[in-house]
Amino acid sequence: EDEEIVQKAFNRTFQDPSNLSERFIQFIDKCLDEYNTIGSYYYAPYTTLIQASGVGKSKLLINVAEKI
Repeated sequence: EDEEIVQKAFNRTFQDPSNLSERFIQFIDKCLDEYNTIGSYYYAPYTTLIQASGVGKSKLLINVAEKI
C-alpha cells in the first residue's frame, strides 16, 4: 500500500509555480561557468541538492533533465 501511494505521487505532474526548474538550470550554468574559469577555486564540477524528504528533489531533477 505504501509503495502504491509513493508511485502515484511520483507519477503526478511536476508542479512548478515558482519556476524552480529554470532557476535551477541557471544556477547549474553559473556553477559550470565558475568552474571553467581559469584559476577557478573549484576542484570538480559538482554541486549538491539538499532538502527534506518528500519535497520534490527527484521530480525537479527529472523535470530539468527533460528540459535540457
